[in-house]
Amino acid sequence: GTGKTYTVQQVLKQKGLVENTDFVLIKGFSTPKAMYRALYENQDSIVIFDDCDSVLKDHTAVNILKAGLDSYDKRMISWRTEKESEDLPTIFEFRGKIIFISNYPKENMNPAVISRSILVDVAMTKDEKIERMRKILPELGPEAMEVSHKEEALELLSDNVDEAFDLNIRTLLRVITVRNAHTDKDDSWKDLAEYMITA
Repeated sequence: GTGKTYTVQQVLKQKGLVENTDFVLIKGFSTPKAMYRALYENQDSIVIFDDCDSVLKDHTAVNILKAGLDSYDKRMISWRTEKESEDLPTIFEFRGKIIFISNYPKENMNPAVISRSILVDVAMTKDEKIERMRKILPELGPEAMEVSHKEEALELLSDNVDEAFDLNIRTLLRVITVRNAHTDKDDSWKDLAEYMITA
Protein backbone atom coordinates (compact mmCIF):
# COMPACT_ATOMS: atom_id res chain seq x y z
CA GLY A 1 0.00 0.00 0.00
CA THR A 2 2.92 2.40 -0.54
CA GLY A 3 2.73 2.62 -4.32
CA LYS A 4 5.35 0.02 -5.26
CA THR A 5 3.46 -1.36 -8.25
CA TYR A 6 2.40 2.08 -9.43
CA THR A 7 5.99 3.34 -9.30
CA VAL A 8 7.37 0.34 -11.20
CA GLN A 9 4.75 0.72 -13.95
CA GLN A 10 5.29 4.49 -14.22
CA VAL A 11 9.07 4.11 -14.57
CA LEU A 12 8.70 1.46 -17.27
CA LYS A 13 6.22 3.62 -19.19
CA GLN A 14 8.51 6.66 -18.85
CA LYS A 15 11.21 4.53 -20.50
CA GLY A 16 8.86 4.08 -23.47
CA LEU A 17 7.94 0.49 -22.65
CA VAL A 18 4.42 -0.73 -23.43
CA GLU A 19 2.39 -2.97 -21.12
CA ASN A 20 1.60 -6.42 -22.58
CA THR A 21 4.25 -5.86 -25.24
CA ASP A 22 7.48 -4.99 -23.45
CA PHE A 23 6.35 -5.92 -19.96
CA VAL A 24 3.56 -7.95 -18.39
CA LEU A 25 2.04 -7.65 -14.92
CA ILE A 26 0.94 -10.83 -13.12
CA LYS A 27 -0.99 -10.20 -9.91
CA GLY A 28 -2.10 -12.50 -7.12
CA PHE A 29 -1.77 -16.22 -6.68
CA SER A 30 0.39 -18.25 -9.05
CA THR A 31 1.17 -21.95 -9.17
CA PRO A 32 4.66 -23.11 -10.19
CA LYS A 33 3.36 -24.28 -13.58
CA ALA A 34 1.58 -20.96 -14.15
CA MET A 35 4.84 -19.18 -13.34
CA TYR A 36 6.70 -21.41 -15.81
CA ARG A 37 4.07 -20.64 -18.47
CA ALA A 38 4.27 -16.89 -17.80
CA LEU A 39 8.04 -16.90 -18.18
CA TYR A 40 7.84 -19.01 -21.35
CA GLU A 41 5.17 -16.83 -22.97
CA ASN A 42 7.12 -13.67 -22.09
CA GLN A 43 10.65 -15.00 -22.43
CA ASP A 44 11.98 -11.79 -24.04
CA SER A 45 10.02 -9.33 -21.90
CA ILE A 46 9.99 -7.95 -18.39
CA VAL A 47 7.74 -10.10 -16.20
CA ILE A 48 6.42 -8.40 -13.07
CA PHE A 49 5.07 -10.67 -10.35
CA ASP A 50 2.99 -8.55 -7.96
CA ASP A 51 1.63 -9.97 -4.70
CA CYS A 52 2.49 -13.52 -5.78
CA ASP A 53 4.07 -14.21 -2.40
CA SER A 54 2.80 -17.79 -2.34
CA VAL A 55 5.49 -18.81 -4.84
CA LEU A 56 8.19 -17.77 -2.38
CA LYS A 57 6.98 -20.57 -0.09
CA ASP A 58 6.81 -23.21 -2.83
CA HIS A 59 10.03 -25.18 -3.46
CA THR A 60 9.25 -25.84 -7.15
CA ALA A 61 8.33 -22.22 -7.85
CA VAL A 62 11.49 -20.99 -6.11
CA ASN A 63 13.59 -23.27 -8.34
CA ILE A 64 11.91 -21.87 -11.46
CA LEU A 65 12.51 -18.34 -10.19
CA LYS A 66 16.16 -19.14 -9.45
CA ALA A 67 16.66 -20.45 -12.99
CA GLY A 68 15.10 -17.31 -14.47
CA LEU A 69 17.31 -15.08 -12.32
CA ASP A 70 20.57 -16.94 -12.80
CA SER A 71 23.76 -15.18 -13.90
CA TYR A 72 24.78 -17.65 -16.62
CA ASP A 73 25.08 -16.51 -20.25
CA LYS A 74 22.05 -18.66 -21.00
CA ARG A 75 19.28 -18.95 -18.44
CA MET A 76 17.57 -22.24 -19.17
CA ILE A 77 14.33 -23.01 -17.33
CA SER A 78 12.91 -26.51 -17.37
CA TRP A 79 9.64 -28.18 -16.43
CA ARG A 80 9.98 -31.95 -16.45
CA THR A 81 7.22 -34.19 -15.17
CA GLU A 82 6.08 -37.67 -16.11
CA LYS A 83 3.01 -36.13 -17.72
CA GLU A 84 4.34 -33.53 -20.13
CA SER A 85 2.23 -30.58 -21.20
CA GLU A 86 1.34 -30.55 -24.88
CA ASP A 87 1.47 -26.77 -25.20
CA LEU A 88 4.65 -26.13 -23.19
CA PRO A 89 8.22 -27.20 -23.94
CA THR A 90 10.14 -29.06 -21.26
CA ILE A 91 12.94 -26.46 -21.45
CA PHE A 92 13.45 -22.96 -22.87
CA GLU A 93 15.88 -20.07 -22.69
CA PHE A 94 14.64 -17.07 -20.71
CA ARG A 95 16.13 -13.82 -22.04
CA GLY A 96 13.85 -11.40 -20.22
CA LYS A 97 13.93 -9.79 -16.83
CA ILE A 98 11.92 -10.41 -13.67
CA ILE A 99 10.61 -7.87 -11.17
CA PHE A 100 9.11 -9.40 -8.04
CA ILE A 101 7.05 -7.02 -5.90
CA SER A 102 6.36 -8.50 -2.50
CA ASN A 103 5.31 -7.63 1.04
CA TYR A 104 7.09 -10.77 2.23
CA PRO A 105 9.78 -9.94 4.86
CA LYS A 106 13.27 -10.23 3.37
CA GLU A 107 14.35 -12.30 6.36
CA ASN A 108 11.95 -15.04 5.21
CA MET A 109 12.96 -15.01 1.55
CA ASN A 110 15.06 -17.75 0.00
CA PRO A 111 18.74 -16.70 0.18
CA ALA A 112 19.42 -18.17 -3.27
CA VAL A 113 16.71 -15.95 -4.79
CA ILE A 114 18.10 -12.89 -2.98
CA SER A 115 21.67 -13.63 -4.13
CA ARG A 116 20.50 -13.64 -7.76
CA SER A 117 18.60 -10.36 -7.39
CA ILE A 118 18.92 -6.71 -6.59
CA LEU A 119 16.85 -6.44 -3.42
CA VAL A 120 15.24 -3.07 -2.74
CA ASP A 121 13.76 -2.91 0.75
CA VAL A 122 11.07 -0.22 0.80
CA ALA A 123 9.92 -0.66 4.39
CA MET A 124 8.93 2.76 5.72
CA THR A 125 8.33 4.41 9.05
CA LYS A 126 4.97 6.12 9.59
CA ASP A 127 6.48 9.53 8.87
CA GLU A 128 8.08 8.23 5.68
CA LYS A 129 4.72 6.84 4.56
CA ILE A 130 3.04 10.21 5.09
CA GLU A 131 5.83 11.93 3.14
CA ARG A 132 5.48 9.39 0.32
CA MET A 133 1.73 10.04 0.20
CA ARG A 134 2.38 13.80 0.12
CA LYS A 135 4.70 13.35 -2.84
CA ILE A 136 2.21 11.42 -4.99
CA LEU A 137 -0.91 13.21 -3.69
CA PRO A 138 -1.54 15.16 -6.95
CA GLU A 139 -1.82 11.86 -8.86
CA LEU A 140 -4.27 10.21 -6.45
CA GLY A 141 -8.03 10.13 -6.89
CA PRO A 142 -10.11 11.49 -9.77
CA GLU A 143 -8.48 14.31 -11.74
CA ALA A 144 -11.54 16.56 -11.32
CA MET A 145 -11.28 16.40 -7.51
CA GLU A 146 -10.31 19.59 -5.71
CA VAL A 147 -6.67 19.55 -4.63
CA SER A 148 -7.69 21.10 -1.30
CA HIS A 149 -9.88 18.06 -0.55
CA LYS A 150 -6.92 15.74 -1.08
CA GLU A 151 -4.71 17.90 1.12
CA GLU A 152 -7.33 17.99 3.89
CA ALA A 153 -7.65 14.19 3.73
CA LEU A 154 -3.89 13.74 4.03
CA GLU A 155 -3.71 16.19 6.95
CA LEU A 156 -6.41 14.25 8.78
CA LEU A 157 -4.52 11.01 8.23
CA SER A 158 -1.29 12.66 9.35
CA ASP A 159 -2.96 13.97 12.51
CA ASN A 160 -4.15 10.43 13.32
CA VAL A 161 -1.02 8.60 12.18
CA ASP A 162 -0.47 6.87 15.53
CA GLU A 163 -4.08 5.71 15.83
CA ALA A 164 -4.52 4.55 12.22
CA PHE A 165 -4.67 0.75 12.18
CA ASP A 166 -3.63 0.42 8.51
CA LEU A 167 -1.49 3.28 7.25
CA ASN A 168 -1.17 3.05 3.48
CA ILE A 169 -2.23 4.70 0.23
CA ARG A 170 -5.48 2.71 0.11
CA THR A 171 -6.44 4.18 3.48
CA LEU A 172 -5.68 7.67 2.19
CA LEU A 173 -7.84 7.04 -0.88
CA ARG A 174 -10.75 6.05 1.37
CA VAL A 175 -10.33 9.25 3.39
CA ILE A 176 -10.18 11.27 0.15
CA THR A 177 -13.42 9.62 -0.98
CA VAL A 178 -15.15 10.54 2.30
CA ARG A 179 -13.87 14.12 2.09
CA ASN A 180 -14.94 14.50 -1.52
CA ALA A 181 -18.44 13.15 -0.78
CA HIS A 182 -19.06 15.98 1.71
CA THR A 183 -19.52 19.26 -0.12
CA ASP A 184 -20.57 21.10 3.03
CA LYS A 185 -18.06 23.60 4.33
CA ASP A 186 -18.24 22.19 7.85
CA ASP A 187 -15.97 19.47 9.21
CA SER A 188 -18.65 16.79 9.56
CA TRP A 189 -16.69 14.48 7.23
CA LYS A 190 -13.83 14.28 9.73
CA ASP A 191 -15.75 12.26 12.31
CA LEU A 192 -16.61 9.59 9.75
CA ALA A 193 -13.07 9.54 8.34
CA GLU A 194 -11.45 9.31 11.78
CA TYR A 195 -13.77 6.47 12.79
CA MET A 196 -13.00 4.67 9.53
CA ILE A 197 -9.24 4.76 9.96
CA THR A 198 -9.05 4.12 13.70
CA ALA A 199 -11.93 1.71 14.45
